[in-house]
Amino acid sequence: MTSHTRCLALLAALLLAAFPVRAGQLPERYVEPLILTHQVAMGEIPPVAERLPETPLVVALDGPGQEPGRHGGTLKMIMGRAKDIRMMVVYGYARLVGYDEDFNLKPDILSAFEVVDGRIFTLHLRKGHKWSDG
Repeated sequence: MTSHTRCLALLAALLLAAFPVRAGQLPERYVEPLILTHQVAMGEIPPVAERLPETPLVVALDGPGQEPGRHGGTLKMIMGRAKDIRMMVVYGYARLVGYDEDFNLKPDILSAFEVVDGRIFTLHLRKGHKWSDG
């Protein structure tokens, strides 16, 4: 599996975690992104349910104007040089922590984190989650 494929699989898994369910409830099924169906059929990568961590992040989309996104589309960017591809991080990064509506830190990819004296951080990755620094 190439690093590009692993990145796509990770991104797909993260996006799939935002399935419209009640808070804390896992969805009945996950949607395989069309771009990965061929690789799943060829046995190059496992099905989406097997790529997710044991307890994926579930985002409740029950607020006004909240709805799940759609897979696919085209990202058009103007890049002056090949090395400018590093700007893709702006559009496709994954966060260990994020913020809630009141701007308090909350786990995102992490299952939990602890902060001692504002300088010692202990990060707990979700069981079964795969992480790579690329």
